[in-house]
Amino acid sequence: MVMVGLMYFVFDITSSSTKSNALSEVEYATRFAAERIQREIIGAAAFNVAQSTFGSTPGRLSLQTVSADTNPTIIQLVGRSIVIKQGAHATQTITTPLVEVMSTTFYNLSRVGSPEVIQFTVSGRRLNPQSMEEFQASTTLTSTATLRQ
Repeated sequence: MVMVGLMYFVFDITSSSTKSNALSEVEYATRFAAERIQREIIGAAAFNVAQSTFGSTPGRLSLQTVSADTNPTIIQLVGRSIVIKQGAHATQTITTPLVEVMSTTFYNLSRVGSPEVIQFTVSGRRLNPQSMEEFQASTTLTSTATLRQ
């Protein structure tokens, strides 16, 4: 009887640890992607309004850069990953395969006579093909960045 109780206790601890790790993975990957997007926005010279998709998912952000080598820089959701394409360089995936990005939305908060401001939201969840309870984890991050002028 004691052995059965001990087994349930060990299973509970293992399950809690797995759930905690899954949540940490999602939070880390989503935060990493958000910080990379923020750095790209801050470093841009301007954004291309006509080539960007604002206020809907999947969002797309096209940034003008000072360097011809990285112009334009395009950030978008492809499948369940966020990708960045800089100039003629190959597309880079900035999210881990263990995390599915469910949505990216960009908002143009700029006003006439003020620096250009972009707000964005990234929502991700842990890849969980077997729908196991201990791997269910998700997060949504919202951030705002101002282009350097």
